[in-house]
Amino acid sequence: MKRMVRKWKRALPWMLIVSILFGCAMAIYTYRYEQDRYSAAYTFYALPTDESKDDSLQAARMLALECERVSKMETFRELVLSQADTDGNSFIHVKGVDGTHLIDVQVTGTDQTLVAGLANVAGQELMRYAETSLGSTNITEIQVAFMPEQSSGPNRPAKILYTILIVFAICSLLSVLFGDGSEYIHAGFDAGQNLVYTPYLGATIRCKKDVKRFIKKSKISKEPCKLLDSVDRLVLESIRLIAVTLRSKERVKETHSIAVTSLRPDEGKSVFVALLASELAQQGFRVLLVDLQGKSLILEKMLGADCKADLSEYVLGSKNLADVMTATSYENLLLISCKRQESSASYIVTQPKFTELLSKSTEIFDFVIFNMDPISYSSDASMVSAMTGTTILTAKDGLSTVEQMNAATQGLCEVANHLMGVVITETAHSNMHLFANE
Repeated sequence: MKRMVRKWKRALPWMLIVSILFGCAMAIYTYRYEQDRYSAAYTFYALPTDESKDDSLQAARMLALECERVSKMETFRELVLSQADTDGNSFIHVKGVDGTHLIDVQVTGTDQTLVAGLANVAGQELMRYAETSLGSTNITEIQVAFMPEQSSGPNRPAKILYTILIVFAICSLLSVLFGDGSEYIHAGFDAGQNLVYTPYLGATIRCKKDVKRFIKKSKISKEPCKLLDSVDRLVLESIRLIAVTLRSKERVKETHSIAVTSLRPDEGKSVFVALLASELAQQGFRVLLVDLQGKSLILEKMLGADCKADLSEYVLGSKNLADVMTATSYENLLLISCKRQESSASYIVTQPKFTELLSKSTEIFDFVIFNMDPISYSSDASMVSAMTGTTILTAKDGLSTVEQMNAATQGLCEVANHLMGVVITETAHSNMHLFANE
């Protein structure tokens, strides 16, 4: 039942849009193309031949049904049309007035000047038929039909409303039968309730616009700009909460090294890494950030660095370790870039020089952070995770399902049994209350 409710809720915005569109289409059709209808009624009194019997009202009903049957016969229609004009859009409906011996002959059509004449002719012919063929007595004309002054339909508001309700009901049924019932990971998820194999570390506020403005500003500014000064206060609060959580982990205190990866590309991981490294450096910690994500220069732009040397040059022996470390806009933060122009990350991390880098840097720096490719993009993340002290997995808010998260965390745990937790990225400001790790 919960899965069906999730399917329905997830499809609710689209169902409302589709229902409103169909309602608008019906409104356009009924107001522009559907003509007004007019009704005129002729009433007469007819006493059945078996009036003397006990159930006289039942006999009156049978007489009305017989008159209705006759009105639908082709010969009767031809008889009426031979005496009255019609536009071809008129309909005759005969019914008895319940509890009486009265019979109503109602004609509905689009031409108000014709419906009254059709009703009078049809009523008079039915009176004649009831007297001659059915043996009815005391046949009396009660009311003749007059030309109607106002239209009697169509009921356009009701049509529009019924269309919206019917389409919404059909869409609801389709969403329950064929919709996506997967449970998605959001900020503040309960690891036990959602069956995720790793704890929740925190969430970061969506700040792509702030980062773009900062990069644009840093290009034209003569003075050095700092990333943390250009983002929203809520962004800073969310990063500080995660930084405090990391500092309290015994595994981080022992190894000083952290690998950060994500489920997919473009989930805000690099922005999170830059903010986290900047926050730790601003707090006074010595931080080394190693960018192993490839040819992207986003970290260099966000940290105000201009990397002249590459990690692959150090690994291949052409550069010293100090040569590949680049200063950033933060005094305690250094950046090592890896553009992979000659060697892949898989090759680099398996070289003795990389192991030497890891060993030396953890002795010098308080935090060594490795920015990795997504785990669904390459196997490098798993290789580095096995070598570093701990691993953080990032996932965009509302994009990954519980099953996908479970598969990713389980795969990382198989190669690196020190997966620390998950950070949810790109969270809306309205979800700030979910950041506290309960």
